[in-house]
Amino acid sequence: MNDQDTATTTTATKRKAKKPKRPFTQGDVVAGKVTGFGPDAVARGVIGGVEGVKVVGGVPGDAGTFRLVHVGKNQAIARPEDLETVSEDRVMPRCEVVDTCGGCPWQMVSVQAQRRERAARREQALGPMLEGATQLPLVTSQPYGHRTRATMIARHRAGTLRLGFYAPRSSQLVPAEDCPIQDPIINEVMAFVGDVCHAERLPTWRNAERPGLLRAVRYVLEPELGAGILTLVLTRKPGSDSPTIDRVARMLMGHSGISGVATAIAPPGGSVNGTLDRQLVGARRQGMAVGDERVLFGPTAFVQTNAAVGAQLVAQVVSWLKAAVPPAASDADAAPTLAHLVDLYAGVGVMGLAARHLADKVTLIERHHQAAIDARANASRLPNAAHVQVVETAAADALGRLSDADAIVVDPPRAGCGSEVVAALASSSARVLVYVSCNVRSLARDAAVLQAAGWTIQEVAPFEMFVHTHHQEVAVLLTRPG
Repeated sequence: MNDQDTATTTTATKRKAKKPKRPFTQGDVVAGKVTGFGPDAVARGVIGGVEGVKVVGGVPGDAGTFRLVHVGKNQAIARPEDLETVSEDRVMPRCEVVDTCGGCPWQMVSVQAQRRERAARREQALGPMLEGATQLPLVTSQPYGHRTRATMIARHRAGTLRLGFYAPRSSQLVPAEDCPIQDPIINEVMAFVGDVCHAERLPTWRNAERPGLLRAVRYVLEPELGAGILTLVLTRKPGSDSPTIDRVARMLMGHSGISGVATAIAPPGGSVNGTLDRQLVGARRQGMAVGDERVLFGPTAFVQTNAAVGAQLVAQVVSWLKAAVPPAASDADAAPTLAHLVDLYAGVGVMGLAARHLADKVTLIERHHQAAIDARANASRLPNAAHVQVVETAAADALGRLSDADAIVVDPPRAGCGSEVVAALASSSARVLVYVSCNVRSLARDAAVLQAAGWTIQEVAPFEMFVHTHHQEVAVLLTRPG
């Protein structure tokens, strides 16, 4: 056999070594068991003898028969059909569309089991970096009615305007006007919005062949007031439709839960959050409680989805920064001894402003234009904030501001800090760093770089911000000698 024959035989062997054909087809009902959760929070199991099959609606410990609803080249998806053994962690979900919506895939899992799974993922991601660190108790949330921010897709179905969410990895709408995860006021407001927009024949966007004006509705509730600003997310500037939009806005102000109405533009194909277009009627900003004060923000600003847990997160960050002030500054007549506090990814300035009394100088760095405007407005209206400066730029373009910082707070997007930012943090003059993250994987990646530069995780604080999902908010306190 020559070399060419050998190569041909090897290639043929490799072809044969590919994954064996699954012993089932779509629609089959086969025996199996659920063994755990995948990275996307959907349960996985051994179904029909095949490991790693997605089990929508499954709970680890379930066993019985499962119906294959999808059998593709790269994955198979099943749903429980007849469970002979029901997991001890299984509970009855309150949401009727939990299996199709995909927003809260753990609703059929007990809250206690959810917490164990998140803790395991936290430990797995951070691993040895937690050695010697103090792990603070989990800040918990009520399991239902806890979300105070919502963005719902608007679309006509069978001639009726419906509000809901996209199905997983799809542009298909799952109507969910009575979402049990959202604060009841949000559901009342959204139902009212749907009725008004339907009555006024406001066209909704579906696809390029069936374009429409209204793409989504965003609403942020201020629980203390029982009201908030509602944003109509449009596919384009309304133009000739402006009179209709203005009329709809005035009608929406008839609901006691709506304090103001704005429009944002989000062309199809991009983020549904959009860019602020106009503030039509009512309040231009709303607030969030930060201790005894209120920080204000506009319609498109980022705010935590769970206001109650978010407030406790801010309190923890301030507590860590306060503890970083040397004992000599604890005297009531002494000046703060944090010379310079930098808040990267500052948003509307919540973290930095809440801790402003602990530093001689505070710098808020935020790239989003409207958020920077809100941060400046907050700094100008709050007492004892003359030493707060807002820098409107990307974090990576403001790293020179870290040269004299002795305390830094970062709260980056889910992807974490960029490599350039992490390198600057690692080599900065700061002695205290608070890293707030909604993604333990990106947190672990960035923390590993910081650890290599001499930083040590001292304390870890987990927050149950996103009940019924694998997502979790984690804050860590890092310090280094010197």
